[in-house]
Amino acid sequence: MSLSWGPRDMTMSASAPAGTEEGYAPRISLARNVHSKFVANVGGVVFGMLAGIATARFLGPADKGLYSTFAFLASIVGTVGMVGLDDSLIVLVNRQRVALGNALGISIALVVCFGLVCGGALLALSALIFADRWSEGLSLFLLTAAATPLLLTSDLVVGALNARERVGATSWVYVVNGAVQASLLWLLLGLFDFGLLGGGLTMLGVALAGLGTGLVFVRRAGIRPSFAPNANYAKAALRYGAVLVVGTAVATLAVKIDLLLVYMLLDDSNAGYYSVAQSLAATAGLAAWALSYAAFPRFAAIADDEASDLLIQVCRLGIAATVASALMLAASSPLLIPILFGSAFSPAIEPLLLLLPGVVLVTLQTLVGRFRAARGEGRALAWSFCATFVALGGLTIVLVHFLGLTGAALAASLSPWAGLLVLFPVGRAREGSPALAALIRPRRSDFALLLTASRTMLRRP
Repeated sequence: MSLSWGPRDMTMSASAPAGTEEGYAPRISLARNVHSKFVANVGGVVFGMLAGIATARFLGPADKGLYSTFAFLASIVGTVGMVGLDDSLIVLVNRQRVALGNALGISIALVVCFGLVCGGALLALSALIFADRWSEGLSLFLLTAAATPLLLTSDLVVGALNARERVGATSWVYVVNGAVQASLLWLLLGLFDFGLLGGGLTMLGVALAGLGTGLVFVRRAGIRPSFAPNANYAKAALRYGAVLVVGTAVATLAVKIDLLLVYMLLDDSNAGYYSVAQSLAATAGLAAWALSYAAFPRFAAIADDEASDLLIQVCRLGIAATVASALMLAASSPLLIPILFGSAFSPAIEPLLLLLPGVVLVTLQTLVGRFRAARGEGRALAWSFCATFVALGGLTIVLVHFLGLTGAALAASLSPWAGLLVLFPVGRAREGSPALAALIRPRRSDFALLLTASRTMLRRP
C-alpha cells in the first residue's frame, strides 16, 4: 500500500477487508481526501486568524479571554453531547453493521435530544465558572446554548459524509463555517460594536450555516436519512460511541484544559494571551490532522495488514509535516503575533515557542489513538488521553504557581508523554501493531513527498 502525489493524479491502492461485499472499492483516493482536508484546514486557519484578530482587537484581552474560554467550554459540552455518534456511525457503517441512511436517521433523533440537554448543562456550567461575569456574558451564553442542538446535528451530517469518504464535501462545510464566523465577528464586533452579544449571534449563525451546507451535500450524495426504529443500531452506536466520546472529550480537555486553568489561576488577560499561543501552535498540526481525518474511515474498512502499513506511512508523514511547520512557526512568531494581534499580545510569544514540542507528541498520540479507535479499540484512545489529561492538570497547577504563563506552556509540552506511555508501554510490544521506531522516524523520502504534495496543491486549479 502506498500514497503518491503527482500533478495529474493522487491515488492510493487498497483492497477490501475480509467479509466486505464483492465489488468494494474506495470511491475517492485517500491522497485526494488528504489534500481536500488540508486545504480546508488552511482555509480554517485563515478564517480562524481573522476571527481571532477580530475578537482580540474589538473585545480586548479581558473579554477575549472570556470568549475563548467559554468557546472551549462549549466545545467540550458539545463533544459530550454528541456521545461519539458521528465516529460510531463511520465505524459501524464501514464494518457493514447497518445501512448509512438508517444510521443517520437514528443518530439525528438521538443527537437532537442530547443537544437540548447539553444546552441546559452549558448554561449551568457557565453560571458556575463565569459567575463574576454572568450578567455581561449572558447573551453569549444563551445564544450558544440555543445553537447547541444545531451544531451537533451539523457535525453528525458531516460524519455521514465521511462514512462514504466524501471529505471534499465536508471540507466545504468547514470552510463555509469559518467564513461565516469570521465575517460575522468583523461585522458584529467591528462595525456594530455588539461586544459579547455579537459573539453569541456568531455562534448561532455558524450553526445554521454549517447545518444548511451539510444537508445540501448529503442530498447531492444521495444519502437519505431513514428514521425507521432500529434499537439494535441505537444500542451498538451508544455503546461504542460512549467509549469514543470519552476519548474525544478527554483529548480535547487534554490539549486545552490548561486554558481554563490559566483563566482560573491567573486572570482573563493571561487567558487571552494563552489562547492566541494555543491557536497558533495548533496550526503546526494541520497536515497531520488532515491525514488522521481522511484516513479514519479507511482504517475502519480495510484489512489488518494494510491498516498497519498505512498507519506507518501516515505517522511518518504526519510527524514530518508537524516538525517542518513548527520550525517555520517558531522562526516567524516574534513578528507574526504583534502584526496580527497587536503589540498588546506580545506576551503570547514565549508560551507559543514552548508549546510547539508538545504539538509533535500530540500528533503521534492522535494518529495512533484514532487508528486504534477506527479498528474497534476505542478504549486505547480514551485511556491515552485520560493519562495526558491527568498529567496536564497536575503539571499546570504546580508549574503555573511557580512560573505563571510559562509554566502552563511547559506543562502542555510535557504531559503528552503520559498518553504515549499508555499507547506504547515500556518493554511491552503490542501484537499486530507497528513498532514505535517505525512510526517516529521520518525518512528523507517523507519530506520529499511533502514537498511534492505542496507543489501539486499549488498547481491544482
